[in-house]
Amino acid sequence: MTYSIMQTVENVPKNVKLRKKELEILSHLRSNARHTVTAIGKRLGIPRTTVFEKIKKFKKLGLIDRFTCIVDFNQLGQSICAYVLFKSEPSQKEALGEALRTNANTNNVVKLGNDFDYMASFVFGNMNDLHSFLDIISSKYNVRETKVLYIAKDLKREGFMSANYEDVPKSTDNVQVERDDSFKNELDEEL
Repeated sequence: MTYSIMQTVENVPKNVKLRKKELEILSHLRSNARHTVTAIGKRLGIPRTTVFEKIKKFKKLGLIDRFTCIVDFNQLGQSICAYVLFKSEPSQKEALGEALRTNANTNNVVKLGNDFDYMASFVFGNMNDLHSFLDIISSKYNVRETKVLYIAKDLKREGFMSANYEDVPKSTDNVQVERDDSFKNELDEEL
């Protein structure tokens, strides 16, 4: 079953104080942050200046933390991707979190509120490097338990609130979406 942006926007909690068009702008940025403000405006049937101002507003409000890309680490020779759950001794919990956060092979780390203290995703070139790292971390920070979940294949990444252009009805049928990098550069400078 596929969901369109319209369905995603309708499922946003009521305490979010954004208009439907604002949520659609966010959704288009979630699908590809390199979409130009002109392309988003044409797709949604609103002026590019409005899109530009809304993005500035989102940055100011902290709705947009940063613009980034999703890398295929396997293409860089980093073929081992795994999520690891950590349970540590209470006295070492904060130090473990900081060690996980600052490690170069850590892709993401979150503090949990259940049986485990942290969940981190790691990227390594080979299995030995991952297990050596886990051995060092476990002994240095008195880790009581780990659970390693190896990623076999990404089925979906960063998909929540992400527009799928095939599912989004165009505001007008005759609109041609074109690149306008000059306005994008203005946006980059402004933000």
